[in-house]
Amino acid sequence: MARARPAGAARRAAVAGTCATAAALTIGALVVATGVAWHPRHPAPTPPIASALPTPPMEDDTVHVALRARPLQATFLLDGTVVLPNPYIATVPRSAVVHTLVVRAPGYVDRRFDDVSFATSLALEISLEGPKVVPVGTKDERLAGEAR
Repeated sequence: MARARPAGAARRAAVAGTCATAAALTIGALVVATGVAWHPRHPAPTPPIASALPTPPMEDDTVHVALRARPLQATFLLDGTVVLPNPYIATVPRSAVVHTLVVRAPGYVDRRFDDVSFATSLALEISLEGPKVVPVGTKDERLAGEAR
C-alpha cells in the first residue's frame, strides 16, 4: 500500500521540521567536535596572555655603558675573552659583578682596570700611552731588526 503524502501546508511544515532537526544535529556535532561548550554560570577561563610574554627590563634594571679610547684602533678586552669595539656604547643589565677591562692597541702600552662593574652607569675615556718602547737586546728588538 502506498503511503499518503501530506498536502500543501502540512507538507511544508514537515519539511521545515526535518530541516530544523538536521540543522540542530549539525550544530550539536560541531560543538562536540570543536570542544566548544556554553556554560553561562562557569565561563571558560581566559589564558593569562600578559604572563606568557617576556617582560622588558625596567629602566632600573639596566645601566648605560660608554667606553672610548685613543687611538681609535684600540679595542676593549673584558675579562680576558670578550672583545668590545671602540667606541663601545650600550645598555646592559645592571650587575655588581666586578670585571677586568684591558684597553689595547698595536704599538701602545695596554691599560688595565681591575675594578669595573655595571652596578651604575659607566662612561670612560681612555688615552693609551705610546708608542710601546722595546728595550734594547730583547727578543722583540732583535726580531724587529731582522725584519728590516
